[in-house]
Amino acid sequence: MSYSIVLHAGAADSWAGESQLQEKTEFFLHHLINGAEDKLRNGESALQVVTEVVSALEDYPQFNAGKGSALNNDGFHELEAAVIDGRTCRYRAAGGLQRTKNPIKLAHKMLDFPAPALIIGNAADELAETNGLDMVDNSYFTTDSRRVYWEAKMNKLLENHGTVGAVALDIYGNLAAANSTGGVTFKHRGRIGDTAIVGAGIYADDEVAVVCSGSGDAILQATVAGRAAAATRSGTKLNDAVEKAILKSAELYPDSSCGVIAIDASGSISIHCNSRIFAVASASSSQPEWAGIARSTIPILSQLAIFENEKIIAGMVKYPTFPNQIVVCSQPREPILSLEAEPFVDFFIRLRRVIRKVQSFYQAPDIAFITCGKTSSAFVFPLSISTQYMDIDLKDDDYTTTYRPLSDGHRADFHYVDDRLIKVRIHRPDKAGLFSTELQQYSQTILQIWTILQVLSREVGPDASRPHLEVHPQRKGHVTIFLGMPHPSSFPKPATFCDSLPGYLTPELGPKVADMASLGRLAGKMAEYLTSSSI
Repeated sequence: MSYSIVLHAGAADSWAGESQLQEKTEFFLHHLINGAEDKLRNGESALQVVTEVVSALEDYPQFNAGKGSALNNDGFHELEAAVIDGRTCRYRAAGGLQRTKNPIKLAHKMLDFPAPALIIGNAADELAETNGLDMVDNSYFTTDSRRVYWEAKMNKLLENHGTVGAVALDIYGNLAAANSTGGVTFKHRGRIGDTAIVGAGIYADDEVAVVCSGSGDAILQATVAGRAAAATRSGTKLNDAVEKAILKSAELYPDSSCGVIAIDASGSISIHCNSRIFAVASASSSQPEWAGIARSTIPILSQLAIFENEKIIAGMVKYPTFPNQIVVCSQPREPILSLEAEPFVDFFIRLRRVIRKVQSFYQAPDIAFITCGKTSSAFVFPLSISTQYMDIDLKDDDYTTTYRPLSDGHRADFHYVDDRLIKVRIHRPDKAGLFSTELQQYSQTILQIWTILQVLSREVGPDASRPHLEVHPQRKGHVTIFLGMPHPSSFPKPATFCDSLPGYLTPELGPKVADMASLGRLAGKMAEYLTSSSI
C-alpha cells in the first residue's frame, strides 16, 4: 500500500545561526522523517503520525513552536495548534496556551470529545491539565536566542514567520494534517493566527491535506489552505493548486511570505514557498526521503511580473542582490540549461528581446546575466553605469587549461584544478556585449554554449549537475559556464546585496526588498513599457 508524509519547520526570509546549526537542523529533520516513514510503512495511522511528528518539532528549540516559541509584545509565550483527521473531517484546535508543554497533544486529545472544536486561553490550559497532559511554566518555552532577539528588536519586528506542521497519507488511504506555532514575535497579547484555524493555515479531508507557514495574518485572511484544497477538489493538479493559492495570498498581501506542504489521496506531494527558505522533509512509498532547507519555488509573484508569453516570463526580484534585478523563467518550467538545441536557442532569442527592452527602460549601458543552476530561472542585472573593460583570463597558478576549437570563430577553454573541471570559458569572435550582438552572431554563440553543455553532460556527468552560465560585462569577449557555485555560498543566510557589480555574479537570493509596494509599482510601469511595443 502507498503512503506519503511531508513535514515542515517553518517558512522564513532570514536564517539565524552558522553552518553547524544548519547541519544539526537538517540531521534532526532527516531522523524525524525516517522515523515517521517507518511508522506509516508499519501501519500506524496518518493522524497519529502527524501528531507525533509535530510534537517532536515542538520539543526542538530551534523552531518557533513549543520550546523556542516567539515572545509576544508583553514578553511571554502564547501558543496554538490544530489537527484534522481527513477521514472524518474532524478538526480540533487550541490557542492562547501558556502552560501546555505540547499544544498539538491537546488538539489531538480533544478529538476524544464531541466538543469544543476550538478552545482559547486559560480554559485551554485547564483542559490540558484536566486530561493529564504535561504542564510547564511559561519560561520553559523561552530560549536564549528568542529572549536576546526580543530584547534587541523591541518594537522593530524583522521576522514574522515560523510554524511547524505535517501532512500524511497512511496505507489505509486516510489523510491527516497538524500544525503548531508560537506565533509572531511581538504579537499582540491574545492574537490568534492562521495555524489553528481550519481553512486558513490547515485543512484536510478525504482528498487532500494542507498546512501552511509564513505570514500568519495574510494566510488567515487569504484562506490559503482552504483555497488550495478547493482547487484540488475541483480537479486542479495539487502542485498548481498550491502555487496558485500562494500567489493569490501574495497578491492580496504583497509584503507577506508563505510556505505550503500538501498531499493528495494518490500520495502526490507538493512543497511550495514564496519565502526565501523553507525547512522541510518528505518521504513516500514511491520517492526517496529528503530533508533540508528548501529555496523559494516561486520566483515571480503576480504583482511583480513585467512580461509573459507562452515561452518566457520575467519579473522583478523579491530577494535581490543588485538594484533593479530581474528574474526570467522558461515556460513551461523546464531547466534552462537542459533544453534541447532548438528550444534552447529559441529561449535565448526571446530572452535577448526582453533584456534589450529592460535595458532601454532603465537606459542601462550594460547587462549582467547568470542562470540559477539546473532550474528554469535566471537573473538579469541592469547596470546604471558602464563597467570597466576587464577581458582578462584571471589566471591562477593552480589552473591547468585545455583548448577546444568551436565553429563560427568560437573557442572553449576548459579550466581544471587538481584534475577537476571547474569552469569552461567560451571565447566569442567579437568584443561587444553578448545581448547587444547582431542576432545571427548571437544565435551562433548560443548554439556553441548548448554544444559545450552537451559535452559536459557526456564527459563530466554528475559533476555537471549544477552548472551556472554567466555573462559578465567586465569580460565581454566570452561567456563562462561554472560547474558549481561561482563563489562560496552563504546559504541558508541571504546573499549580500551589492550596490555595484561584484567580480562574480550570484544565482542566490538576497535580503527581502524593503518596500514591496514600491517594487510592485515599478513592475507595473515596466510591464506597461515592455508591452507598449512588440518583443
